Amino acid sequence: MRSRVSQGAVFIDRDGTIIVDRGYIQSPEEVELLPNAVAGLKAIQLLGMPLIVVTNHSGVGRGLLNESDVDACNRELADQLSLRGVAITDFFVCTHSPEQGCDCRKPASGLSNEAARKYSLVLGKCYVIGDYWSNIEAAKRKGARSVLINGPRILNDQSVDP
Repeated sequence: MRSRVSQGAVFIDRDGTIIVDRGYIQSPEEVELLPNAVAGLKAIQLLGMPLIVVTNHSGVGRGLLNESDVDACNRELADQLSLRGVAITDFFVCTHSPEQGCDCRKPASGLSNEAARKYSLVLGKCYVIGDYWSNIEAAKRKGARSVLINGPRILNDQSVDP
């Protein structure tokens, strides 16, 4: 699951992009793939682009869930996708609340920089896919290209994630 890659990759948000956004999910049973997510991820995979999930989970920083809950849900997502022929290269997660002022919470670049170091990525050759404007801002900050998925939050997004 964590093989070395070079050059570019696709950074993809989790909730609202790959799975149904249910707020602060705590249980693997709550992981539900969005329609067409598998087809889209397979198309990216056919291009030889590694898929790296980069996601904010402020519920941990707010004390509403713990990191093991997030990890269990990510394992479930990886398992569901693997059964359908999609391999996630890695997961990078910010567990801080917005008030904590970290450098890893999107649109900040901390997690992408960490992934770039780990996998020898050139951020300018990467793509970012997400359903929040904060994902697009994150792409701009690293010189990457972006794709905004049309979701229910697009029109009212203030770049605040649950």
